[in-house]
Amino acid sequence: MEETLYQHGLQYIELRELAEREEIDPQVLQDTFAAIEESAAVKVDNIGKLYRQLDADEEAVQKEIERLAERKKHMERTQERLKDIVKAYLELVGQRKVAGALFTATIKRNTPKVIINDEAAIPREFIKVKTTESVDKTAIKKAIAAGAEVAGATVIQEERLELK
Repeated sequence: MEETLYQHGLQYIELRELAEREEIDPQVLQDTFAAIEESAAVKVDNIGKLYRQLDADEEAVQKEIERLAERKKHMERTQERLKDIVKAYLELVGQRKVAGALFTATIKRNTPKVIINDEAAIPREFIKVKTTESVDKTAIKKAIAAGAEVAGATVIQEERLELK
């Protein structure tokens, strides 16, 4: 069974510990380190290839999502136009309902909606006040970088792997 990159890492650590205790021949140690590093390099290359393929697949899926979203919008617009055609016909002939063999079309009243013509003229009793609070992470980072202590917050430096 082929070893994983993780297993190579464990072997590397084990060899390093043996070397520190001088329990292994230096030539064997050097050859074994070289073999582990060569195998690990091949695995990293394979992981990189898979990563690139997944990146390309992700782009293709995103483009397909965009294409399907546009198709969905087109279908929705077509549905609205079809409803508008039937509604215009019913209004033209002065009817509120027409029944076919499979479907019945009826003009119904919508729930009344409010149109705001001048928001400034609306009395205060009809104004909702929304207040939101959020932590200003940028200000906290600047304060800590300047040497201040901010209770409840710390700045950490993380690392990421970049595959090129």
